[in-house]
Amino acid sequence: DCNESALIVNGSGNTITALDTCWAVTVQGSSNTIVADDVINDITVYGSDQAVFYKNGDPVVWDRRRELGMMNRI
Repeated sequence: DCNESALIVNGSGNTITALDTCWAVTVQGSSNTIVADDVINDITVYGSDQAVFYKNGDPVVWDRRRELGMMNRI
C-alpha cells in the first residue's frame, strides 16, 4: 500500500495492487501491471508493455514511450 507516498516499480513482470492513496506512481522496465485505488499527483511510465490502472484521482500522466511513437496502457 502507498500510504499517501510514492509507489516506484522497477523491473519486469511485476503485478502490484495498491489499495491505498498513492501520491505518485512511477513504473520502469517492461510487462508490469499496476492497479491503484487513488493517484493524487502523477503517473510516469518508462519502458514497454506497461499497464497502469487507477480508479480515482486526476493525476498528470507521462508515458515516456509515447515520445517514440509507442504507447503503454494507462
